[in-house]
Amino acid sequence: MLLVGLTGGIGSGKTTAAGRFSQLGAYIIDADKLAHAVMLPNTPAWYEITACFGAQILNPNKEINRKFLADIVFADKTLLNKLNKIVHPQVFLEEKKQITQIIQNNSNAIIILDIPLLIETGHHKQMDRVIVVSVSQEKQTQRLLANGLTYKQIKTRLSAQLPLEEKIKHADFIIDNNGSLNQTYRQVEDIFRELVRIVDADL
Repeated sequence: MLLVGLTGGIGSGKTTAAGRFSQLGAYIIDADKLAHAVMLPNTPAWYEITACFGAQILNPNKEINRKFLADIVFADKTLLNKLNKIVHPQVFLEEKKQITQIIQNNSNAIIILDIPLLIETGHHKQMDRVIVVSVSQEKQTQRLLANGLTYKQIKTRLSAQLPLEEKIKHADFIIDNNGSLNQTYRQVEDIFRELVRIVDADL
């Protein structure tokens, strides 16, 4: 089994890379999806978050309005830290459950954890390898604008993450996502072959 952390800045293309890794045979654990799941109504995190931020963050169906909550916390790092302290432990628990299930089915699995704040949380220290997806700030901004974020929202979100150059310092592999989709895919394929070689060498 090989645990691989996949990270990068917001809008860098982690999801694209993770999708290709999945097609090649890696098991993907998406931290954002886990965070969404642990924040569903009547979960422990949901109760803590609503107690902390109030009913204003809830949609009529009682689900947390994640975009509204994001605008609140990214404007105030103290509130962002409060939210992270509630959500991250729950995400880590779910992550461990999924890893255990995967290993039970395949002890030689390559498990890629797609985690935006991999470095910021120190979680990279538990990984066997770290992959950072790199992209220029110009392309990053273009993609985020296309996804509906404003310049102000982009600025606040970027300020909540480590600069890309700092993340790269912790990388075993770097995917340059400034080029075409095929160029990105070729890099992913090269890295996956190396990960397979590492697993095979440990058998």
